[in-house]
Amino acid sequence: MPSNVSPSVQPFAWMIPNPLPDDLRYVQMLRLPEPIFNTLQSLKPPAPKTIPIASLHDALATFSPAILAFANPLEKTNIRRSWLYATNEATLDVKRLQTLIEVWLRVCYGNMGKTMSSGWRGLSWDWAQIDLQHAAIDMRLKRMLLPSLTARWLLRQGYQIALEDNTNELYYPLRLVPLMTQRFMAELVSEPDDRISHFPWWHVSGLRQCPIQMSQFS
Repeated sequence: MPSNVSPSVQPFAWMIPNPLPDDLRYVQMLRLPEPIFNTLQSLKPPAPKTIPIASLHDALATFSPAILAFANPLEKTNIRRSWLYATNEATLDVKRLQTLIEVWLRVCYGNMGKTMSSGWRGLSWDWAQIDLQHAAIDMRLKRMLLPSLTARWLLRQGYQIALEDNTNELYYPLRLVPLMTQRFMAELVSEPDDRISHFPWWHVSGLRQCPIQMSQFS
């Protein structure tokens, strides 16, 4: 166990049933229009040893809580132009997404970025529903999406972090933290709270964190 984790705080697990419940089973996948896809594939890193689109995905993750994750359009195996994964109920404005991509290009690449997006007119955006229960869905995609789906389900159920000792018991409402795709993790966090001083054994900040990852059990 890491030294900065209190021995009084232990990880716990939920077993996801098989077949998956509908809340965790279906997602939407947005394919990039070919002109945007080709532009992103041609980008050079804005700084050494950085992924060109990492900051784009970070920024877009705050656009809507319905956004679950992003596939990497730079991967050579991404021949379907898969890109954005969202909840099954999401109604994202693709024109606004395109505008945000164009702004990001101008900020990161200046006039060259503006030139790159100058021909993006009348583009066709393609949504597809993904069934994570389907046998053809690879485990990597499930590991990327199921933590985010689980985090949102916990919020809808009103899940809270509870701390207690012999005399005190506190409950902390949680909110979703937007995360980058490749972390394969979702995170819920509370607001800062000075009441934590009642629990001297909790030696971290006033924020309560609840990381969610997917693991396989034999």
